[in-house]
Amino acid sequence: MSELKLSTGDVVTLNHHLLSAGLQPEHLELPERSFRKIYNCTKTQWFIDHFIPAYVFLRTTTRSKGKKRSLLSPSSGRLCQLAVNDEEICPFTGSWAITEHPDRWVPVMEMENHIVPDATTPLKPIIDNSREWVCFHDGNKYCRLPMRWNSNLAFLNPDITTPQQADLVVAPGVKSTNYSIQGGTGKTMKPKLGAGVIVTHQQSKLRDSHDNAFSKHMNNFSAESTERWLAPFNQTNSRFIHWNAGVPKGAMAINWPITGIGKIYPELKPKSHGLVDLTNPEILLSK
Repeated sequence: MSELKLSTGDVVTLNHHLLSAGLQPEHLELPERSFRKIYNCTKTQWFIDHFIPAYVFLRTTTRSKGKKRSLLSPSSGRLCQLAVNDEEICPFTGSWAITEHPDRWVPVMEMENHIVPDATTPLKPIIDNSREWVCFHDGNKYCRLPMRWNSNLAFLNPDITTPQQADLVVAPGVKSTNYSIQGGTGKTMKPKLGAGVIVTHQQSKLRDSHDNAFSKHMNNFSAESTERWLAPFNQTNSRFIHWNAGVPKGAMAINWPITGIGKIYPELKPKSHGLVDLTNPEILLSK
């Protein structure tokens, strides 16, 4: 199989998920025509027909018993990161589709006048000295996430049903149902890496829920003016989709189907972390 060469944010799955569903991972290297002869469908269709959990690649980590390992963020469960032997990771990157929208989100706030230390890297979220904010890099700039009790992210229940511009980012790791930030004391106080889904969505109200009671502790917060929210990836219950499944192939619009653009401009590479809308019939088109 292909050598494991992944970058932070790539969406992958594990080989044992494929094997348990009846697919040999190495068959993903086959041309589409050969794959169809074996499975009687395209690669895209196979992943639509089978629920395969998605994972976000975070970074490499320490070896275990002489084997290379990497940290992944699972798409369901309480863990925000999971150490897995590299030989267990399917080397083919893909896309993700949300099968169940999270109920709890964290508002993404602007940095305002807060100064981030120069030594802080994008992959190292930091906790503000006031212990009221955790700062992270969204790929373009630093943003803030509100905290409560000096340890937990302040989550709310916005009325989000149709996410717009849903992007995966590396964000503070969270665990358990109350989204407590992973960390310790002293030098280990910085949250460990995790993955989150940032959704751009103009919000008009919050759903009735006890979680929203904590909004009174957030200064200058208004649901009506909040355009970006973050939900931990482990709360999205996302599934892995082969990258051909309607993933945008470039920032280009010529009023043509995306598939046509891809054939004319083959140099446009698919985005391995694009959100796939399974209700869109275009993903059923052969590429």
